[in-house]
Amino acid sequence: MENSINKKGIWISIISIIFNTLLSVAKAVVGALTGSFALIADGVHSASDVATTVMVLISLKLSSKQADYDHPYGHEKYEPVVGVILATVLAMVSLDLAIESVAKFVHHDVIVMTNMAVIVTVCSIVFKFLLYFVTYIIGKRAKSTALIADAYHHLSDSISSIAVLGGLIGVMYGVPWLEPVAALVVCVVLFKVAADIFVMSRDQIIDKAAPEAILREIIDIAEAQSGVGRVDRLRTRRHANSYYADLEIAVEPSVSLEKAHATAERVHRAVENNVEGVKHCMVHVNPKY
Repeated sequence: MENSINKKGIWISIISIIFNTLLSVAKAVVGALTGSFALIADGVHSASDVATTVMVLISLKLSSKQADYDHPYGHEKYEPVVGVILATVLAMVSLDLAIESVAKFVHHDVIVMTNMAVIVTVCSIVFKFLLYFVTYIIGKRAKSTALIADAYHHLSDSISSIAVLGGLIGVMYGVPWLEPVAALVVCVVLFKVAADIFVMSRDQIIDKAAPEAILREIIDIAEAQSGVGRVDRLRTRRHANSYYADLEIAVEPSVSLEKAHATAERVHRAVENNVEGVKHCMVHVNPKY
């Protein structure tokens, strides 16, 4: 089942790359022909979708790769490293586009309005929303942070295209300043996407602790196991899309080493089998005093 979902994620990512590449080229060409900088900026946004989806494909490929001698914890952290690089590039592109948008607004550049610009923009809105919907569902079923993040990137592209459509309608009805304003909206959305990707990737790299709800769940499950007197200490760290937990439990000092080990194994299995997102749980036993 998990393999099937993973394959669906790969296929939807490939489809996304193909159509986003076509959309990006169409927006850039029509934007250049009409002088619509908002459409050009939206084309850059679609191109950024191609980059993020490539990152998703890489992460899906690497996440299925087995740990080896040099990488005993696996290869999942390639994803956040690529994410930081991508976020930096997106932020720089969005700032550059924002500067250009302000220049267009100040100089009142003329836009040649065409039906093709509207058609391309409407197609982008519809397609990107459908892509968001399908990618989000597959990402939730696969419990893939990368796919869910990519889904929201598709949604942000759909929203930015709505802003572009508003700018083009403004040009049609004699309000040309709406077009560079729409371009600025696209830049803001693109920068927000870059910031979200950066924060998500940073948390995966610097071993951020699990949310409070997961910590509480781990403690509750551990203390519910037979032979556990209490939880003395719990530390968690983010590892790409999952968590590692280091747990110290207290057992009666009179208990034999064999029974103490069996208790630790019960806690280990219970946490890994019941707490969503926990990849590995290491259990240390302390005497209860």
